[in-house]
Amino acid sequence: MAWKKIGIIGVDSGQVVISDPAYFKQLPSYSRISKISLSKKHQLKNPKGIKISVVSETGLGDGVYPVYANIGKFKNIPKAGKRVKALLIKFENPVAEKYLKKVI
Repeated sequence: MAWKKIGIIGVDSGQVVISDPAYFKQLPSYSRISKISLSKKHQLKNPKGIKISVVSETGLGDGVYPVYANIGKFKNIPKAGKRVKALLIKFENPVAEKYLKKVI
């Protein structure tokens, strides 16, 4: 499985939401998302109770986190060509960890 860096996520709230952009208007308010994230729950639902997105705390809070994709062919759909098979957000940040060790 080969991972390719596809970008970064900038975080200023210590949390990240993964969602289909079509659902952005259906997401709960920022304060509600934060409460869900801090409660260690991760599933976000629209007003009808349908599961539409996921929220998570980010490693050490605010920062910039790299996003990687596993791009390849699906074994059961070979004619589909190469597609994103998985995403990985790496919240482990050695630079931030080094800084925190100095201030804690």
